Amino acid sequence: MKTKKSWETWISQSRIIKRYQKQILQFIKDYETDMEEISLNFYNSVGVKIISNSRYLANEIRRDFWYFQSLKDDYDVIIFLVDTKRDIQKINDLRPPKKSVLIRRTNFIDEYVKGSLNFSSINIPFEKTLGVSISDADTNLRIDLIKNPGLCYYMILRSRIRALIAELLERFGYYMIHGAALDMDGYGITFLSPPRFGKTTLSLILLQEGLLLLSDDCPLLHLDESGLQLLAFPIRPILSREFLGEKPIELDHKKVVRSTMLRTTIIPFIWYCKHSEFKKTDSDSVLDILYATIVYQFTFGRRELPTEIIQKRVNLLKWIKDNTEIYSLFMGSDREQLKNRLRYLLTVLRGRSY
Repeated sequence: MKTKKSWETWISQSRIIKRYQKQILQFIKDYETDMEEISLNFYNSVGVKIISNSRYLANEIRRDFWYFQSLKDDYDVIIFLVDTKRDIQKINDLRPPKKSVLIRRTNFIDEYVKGSLNFSSINIPFEKTLGVSISDADTNLRIDLIKNPGLCYYMILRSRIRALIAELLERFGYYMIHGAALDMDGYGITFLSPPRFGKTTLSLILLQEGLLLLSDDCPLLHLDESGLQLLAFPIRPILSREFLGEKPIELDHKKVVRSTMLRTTIIPFIWYCKHSEFKKTDSDSVLDILYATIVYQFTFGRRELPTEIIQKRVNLLKWIKDNTEIYSLFMGSDREQLKNRLRYLLTVLRGRSY
């Protein structure tokens, strides 16, 4: 249920260890005048509010989650990011245990089937140089007291926020996968591969060919009566790959489409030769890659998932095997030849009728 409680209410109603509450309230009040609020609204009206006194962090979050910024003031989760201005003593006075989580740990996936939410998977294991992380499963509250909100901290934070959003959306049938996704006149194309296999490079080339982007890293899948939808989840506001020799593409809402129907799956491979090639592929020959990118990519560091969760993602994999064309794309070192093969592949796909 959405709420408009003040941040004091969120903290006072939480189950954070009682003896820390007054200290935390005072800690945030010390910096209250500098606080900036960011509202993010995702699919199924899932809302996340982030409050921070760090202009650097606020700007980075606005930059990377630009597509989902909202004026709505209702939210399911609230996150405080408090830059302590390097006041180490204030953090040390909290006397956190060796493990930086100050409350009970429970497993979100175990609770998933019961319909409740907790934050165990997004607790950042802070080093001494970063600060203290406090999370409360019952009130969907998270507080980071940060010693130094630099790039190292922010890169960890961004991945954890994305993991949190993925877990929230999964409750409503929206499944984040590891891949890139683009739209060609209502025809959805996805590239599925492990990291550093060229998804962003291919997205950049196809954007220059007039396609629209959904995501170059983590699109969402949603299965309904009309078929399997690809949904947008762009993170980077600028796509660039220096070795392509092309100008970076600055994304805006005109270059991103919100959803499309998935028709073709492409598995890119780095091919250590000059020329590029593609061929239609039997799904069983790339089953390991499909399984890794769809079923296990977003397990958030957990080694085991309950069978209910695995089965839902396996059903998506089966749908892709049975209802999409699957191609292997072998990417050679010749940039222009790779572009030409992609243009030819687009011509082939445009000839399909659905």
